Formats: sequence, C-alpha cells, structure tokens
Amino acid sequence: MSDPPPVVLSWAAFQPRTAGLAAALGGRACFVHSRRLAKGGLLGPVRYAWQALRTWRLLSRLNPSAVIVVSPPLPAVLVAALWATAHRRTWMLDCHTGAYTGRKWGWTLPVHRLLFRHAAAVLHNTAEETEIARACTARAIHVPDDLPDASEAETVPPSPRPRVFVAGSFDESEPVAAVLSAASRMSDVEVRLAGDTRRLSGAIRAGAPPNVVFTGYLPYARFLGEMLAADVVAVFSDDGVAYRLNRASCEAIGLARPLVLLDTPGNRSNFGAAAFLCAADPEPMSRTLERALIARDELTARSGNLRTRMDEQRRQAIRTVQEVMHGAAQLRPAARQSVLYITEHTYPNQPIVRRNVEQLLAQGAEVDLVCMASRNVPSWPAEHPSLRLHQIPLDHRRKPVARYVFEYLFFFVAALPVVLALSLRRRYSVVQVDNLPDFLVFAALPVRLRGARVVMFFHELTPEMLSSRLRLREGHLLNVMSAWLERRASRFADHVIVPSLACARILAGRGLPPERISVVTNLVAHPAGTNHVERRAAPVLITHGSLTERYGVQVAIRAMAVLAPIWPQISLRVLGDGEHRQALEQLVADLGLVDRVVFRGFVPWSEAMAEVRAATLGLVPVIADGYGELLLPGKLFDYVMTGTPAISARLPTILEHFPPDSVAYFPPGDHHALAEQVDRLLRHPDDARQQAARALEIARPENVFDSYLAALGLTAVGAAA
Repeated sequence: MSDPPPVVLSWAAFQPRTAGLAAALGGRACFVHSRRLAKGGLLGPVRYAWQALRTWRLLSRLNPSAVIVVSPPLPAVLVAALWATAHRRTWMLDCHTGAYTGRKWGWTLPVHRLLFRHAAAVLHNTAEETEIARACTARAIHVPDDLPDASEAETVPPSPRPRVFVAGSFDESEPVAAVLSAASRMSDVEVRLAGDTRRLSGAIRAGAPPNVVFTGYLPYARFLGEMLAADVVAVFSDDGVAYRLNRASCEAIGLARPLVLLDTPGNRSNFGAAAFLCAADPEPMSRTLERALIARDELTARSGNLRTRMDEQRRQAIRTVQEVMHGAAQLRPAARQSVLYITEHTYPNQPIVRRNVEQLLAQGAEVDLVCMASRNVPSWPAEHPSLRLHQIPLDHRRKPVARYVFEYLFFFVAALPVVLALSLRRRYSVVQVDNLPDFLVFAALPVRLRGARVVMFFHELTPEMLSSRLRLREGHLLNVMSAWLERRASRFADHVIVPSLACARILAGRGLPPERISVVTNLVAHPAGTNHVERRAAPVLITHGSLTERYGVQVAIRAMAVLAPIWPQISLRVLGDGEHRQALEQLVADLGLVDRVVFRGFVPWSEAMAEVRAATLGLVPVIADGYGELLLPGKLFDYVMTGTPAISARLPTILEHFPPDSVAYFPPGDHHALAEQVDRLLRHPDDARQQAARALEIARPENVFDSYLAALGLTAVGAAA
C-alpha cells in the first residue's frame, strides 16, 4: 500500500502559495481558519487553541506521509511538528517572508532556529532568507512562488482609457495616501485599487480623486483578471522587512504584466530585471507609472523573460523537496504496527472477531484486545505472543430487552479506564471498535488524542435492527435516537467498515462520505486442506448460528416435515443457541421430527466447521422481517469456504453478492420452496458441486483481507514500501 499524500498546512483562509506547493508535490492543501475568531484581540488565544485542536484532528484523520507547515504563525508550526514527531512522519517548514523577522514575528527567530535543526527541510520564497536559514541548517531550500497563467483569470472588461491596477490589501504596510495623491496627478488614467475598504477611514475614501476605483476584496480569479485587464500593475508595499517578496509581484510576472514596485532591497534583487522601481512618494510614483504606461511593451517582454527563469528555478526546487521527502521516508525506521481492538463480543468464540485478530497477527501486528468474557459462551485457549487480552467479566443474556442496555452501559464504563491505561502505556497505529453498541466508539477517545486512527466496525445497523426487532413504527423515539447516535459515532470515526454493499449505501445515504466506508464481508478463511472430508452417506442438512426468529430455523424445520417422506434418511443438524431454541424444539416435537432434527447448542468453531464440512447442504433460511433483507450472514460464507452447497432465502443483499448460479434460492419463509430446492440438489449432486465451486470463485478471501487491512490503514506483509 502506497504512502498517503503529503499535506501542506496553513492557518489561513487561503494562500495561493500553499495551494500551489501542494499541487506541485501531489499533496493536499489544508487551511485551518475561523472567520468568527479571526479578529484577534482577546480572542487570539481562543483562536489558536481551536486551530491547534482542529489541526491535530485533521492530521490524524488524513495521516499524511509528510507535513509542510506554513510559518507564521509559530503555534501552527509547533502543533504540526509535535504531531509529525509523535507519528514518525516527515515534516518541513515553509517560511513566508517575515516569518521570523520584522515587528510582528521577529521575536520568534530563536525558536525558529531550534525548529530548523529538527525539520527535514526549511523552504523560503526568497533567496536572501534562505541564506539566513542556512546559518542554522544545511537543509534550507529556496522555493520561488508558483506563477499563475491567464487560464486561471476571470475576464474583466477593458477600459477606454489607460488603466493602472494597484494590487494590495490596504494593510498598514501600504502607503495608501501617497498612492491616492499620485493618482490625482494622472487624471486621464483609471487607477483601480484592490483591498478591503473596511480598513480605510471614511476621510481617505471620500478624498479619493475621481479617477480612482476601489474594487474591494477580490476573489483570486477576479484578482488575476484585473491584472490582465490593466496596462500596468503596481504593488506598493513596504513593512520594513528588508527582503519582503509580495505575492502579487509574482502573480504579475506570471501573467507577464508591466510592473511597478517600490524600491526595496527585496524588489531590486528579485524583480529588478523586469520592473520599474520608485520611492514611496506621490511624485516619483506618478512619474514612474506614466513612464511604465509608455514602455509597457518593453516591460511585458521583460516580465515574460523573468517568468521563464523563475519557472525553471521553481521546478528545480520542487525536485529537491521531493528528493528530501523521499529520502526522509526511506530513512524512517519501520515501526511495528500496533492495534487496539475494542469489542463487546467474546473471543475467540465470535468468528468475525477471531478472524480480524488472526489477520492482524498474521501481518505481524501487536494487538491489545479489550473484549467481554462471558461464562455462558464457549471458550478455548487462543494464545499468541503478540496478543494481549484484556477481558471484562460480563455474562451475556438475550432477555429481557433491558439487559442489552445494561450490558452496553456496563461494558462501556468498564472498558474506558482500561483503554485510558493502555493509551498511556503504548502508542497505537489504529484502534478498531466494533458495534454494538454504537456509542462504544467514544471509548477510543484517549487513543485518538494520541494520534491513532479510529475505525468503527459495523456488525449491525442499529436503527434498522431496532425497528425490526421491536416492531417500531417510523419516527418512533427509539428510532430517532438510535439514528442520531449512529451519525455521531460514524462521524467520530476516521473510517467505517460494513459487511455488505447495502449497508454501505445506507450509511452513504445518511451523509457519511463514501470514501470513508469500506465493505468487508463476513467471510472467515479456513485452513488449507481442511475441506477434504468425507461427507456423510445419508443426506444431512445443517444450519448454525444464533437461534432467533429472524434466522428462520423454523422454516428449515417445516421443510424437514415435507422432505422426510421423500428422503427417509435425511436429518437436520442445528448448531447454536438463543432465545428461540425452546420454541424450535417444541415445533420439532409437534411435527414428529425428534429423530430427524438434532440441536447441538454452542460448540467451538473448529468443531462446528467439521460438522459443516461433513454436511450435504447448508441452509440460510433468513426471513424477510425488515432487517433480514440487509443481512449477508457469516454462515453462508462458511458453507462457501467449506465447499458445502448452499440454499438461501432470496433476499436482496445476499443476491447482490451471490448470483443464482452460485447459491440455490427460495422465497423467504416458504418452507415448501426450500424443500423443493433441497430435493433438487440431492437428486442432482453434479449441479450442487458446480454451484459450490462457483460460489467459491466469487468469495475470493484474499480481496476481503486486503480490504480489511486497507480500511485500517495498515500495510500488508510483503507490500511494496
């Protein structure tokens, strides 16, 4: 599995350089910003705290291979550096001009020097500041700004008279009064000033000459369009930073526009070959702008030549950054994957939990398993040197319904301190939490705060299950509450796993992004060679799992009453236990099938699979009760993996995964139709064998396990680095 793409992070609403750098590196630009908290003042600490928490969560969710963080502000750098260090990721600094010089951020220079020594690389957009950084680290790289082209610009109507566009923002570094005075000396020229006019006093705006147009704050495409429509572009900004490089100057060069700048050291060294320079006074400003209007063809050519040189410099710089990123990734020590697994199910009895744990151990992961230990559920030794069990004693009962609520709350409360202690002791790559209950995923909070990826494994969809089991009407309070809790839980997780395509569609329909959903079916692999078992001579039907009404064992029993006169030696073996067992045994007695139907109760999985392999046909008689339609039962995969031909109720989810040539279908609840399918396959054993072979081709267990590891964000053994 390839590394996830890098992230270029900025605590700003938008920055073209950040977006351009991310695009050049094949990464993602992330902007962490709050308009409500952006005003500063007393809200400054609150804003930084909010941005820090959001940044940590964002990086934990994206889990990038490398982080490039923009400075300023310094807190953004500290948070990103801490996250990358904790997660053993490459991190770099992209220092914008003035990041550690000037009035606002000059005090941070000692901290930046310390950070330079630990960053994989330090990027600057000016050669001068790159040299300053090289006094502290050899990994300083001059990366010029990306240059836009005309295709990115919005069309702006031309003017019948000469036009000058002054690109700015009206901050304190811009001599706005001098610009307006210069404009008054060029009455035949339209002078358009960009920037947030709320920063200007009423007197400034009212005193502007008639040839001045305040455009206001412009979206980026419109901003570029104004540059293209102007005859001359001017950038007048000087905040006292000697080598300030204004982004707008680069954008004008990118569009090959005639350019006028203030005469500063940074502008002389970076743009002296293309632009006219002037002092920050009205007279030289107006004189230089008029000269530029006359020489605009010459200046256009000079800007185009400079663009060519800057493009090549940037291409070389980006290659250097990519080499540093790749080299740092190669040098990172391969950490052993560590997984925390939280489930209220029992281990090793629950087959999907056992499958997941065995798959993780097979990949060389260390696993801490927090699970239930129930005295009324079969158990057997399942030791492994990389598996640490943390069992919470709690006997599982299916009745009354209130018992479920008690068990869910008890397990959550008991698991939370265990998870907290484990999170302090170890650092995990990922934490997997199984439902039910859905709110159990919040027990992963301590591990998440330390940067682990949270994956929620849906065994069931709670709203649909409750509605069917309790026969709730639409809009019932329990339905509304369970749906609300499911939304909160699935959004808390970084990723979710569901057992079928139908479940994936339902969660996507509830607003969960499809890219955060993976389908991992309930297939459990069987050891190689175990399918070569002599099947019983007399026909044996089998069904296994929890004995609840939904799983339709009563339909199989009624089918036996139809089959018994036709096949005198036929028998049905029922494995498992549950609330419906007593009613099923009574039905067997009422139909006179006591000598034909055997209830084995719960048995260890290996023994159950030996029974399945010895059976002639496997039955999946799930009924259509509103939730059965969503099921893709694990027992069906057991029949498929053991080569036992399967007969199933024709339910949409099962049919979507297994076409009719791989499973024999009958209408749900119709025991006569079930009996007909049994009779057909018993009379045509070659058809049954071909059906079983086709089902095994479809199952493809290797795809299931690859999907599971990918959903967890883990690397498969043998995968390319």
